[in-house]
Amino acid sequence: MSQRMSIEQFRRLKSGRAQVKGAKTTIEGGMKFQSRLEARRYLYWQNLWQIRAIAWFTRQVPFYLPGGIIWRADFVVVNLHDTIARERFGDAVIVEDCKGHLTDVSRNKIKQVEAIYGFKVQIIKKGDWR
Repeated sequence: MSQRMSIEQFRRLKSGRAQVKGAKTTIEGGMKFQSRLEARRYLYWQNLWQIRAIAWFTRQVPFYLPGGIIWRADFVVVNLHDTIARERFGDAVIVEDCKGHLTDVSRNKIKQVEAIYGFKVQIIKKGDWR
């Protein structure tokens, strides 16, 4: 017995990146984000950077795992220059991933990244950070 996929499933597969259930691709500031949550989080970090509460931040940072696997963190944030920000956020470097739903695959990749690189990945969900 063979399974058949719909035309929509094939198009998503062919496009290179399947859309996560419920995630809506969003464009903010001329940049494309995989979800509205990620776009809102970007605006949050951008506002903190503009008022100099953090030193800098970047997005879609690759981390290399065994077997040629690449996991991309949604944001890496550095607050070296502001002691108030360090008191508020804790670490000097924050690694974040925005997730609507944590799958087994993403959970395993995050565990590998934490073990190999030695830091804690903060998972941001829809209602966690307002």
